[in-house]
Amino acid sequence: MANLISREPWWFLPPNPGQDEMTCEWGYLEHYDDGAFVFVHVRPSDDEIANRKGCRLACRDAAQGVQE
Repeated sequence: MANLISREPWWFLPPNPGQDEMTCEWGYLEHYDDGAFVFVHVRPSDDEIANRKGCRLACRDAAQGVQE
């Protein structure tokens, strides 16, 4: 049986241009020690979403010169 390595708030699909990311479908991306990734369709709290480490567009947008 695989062991859970990490569980992070993640969107199911990235937001469309101009879409508020809080209106996306959110869940948890789980990573297991056998290399498997599983998306769990349970919405994280707004605080978990706001304070997440990954699943952000800011770095990509900054590299492309997009301003919010």
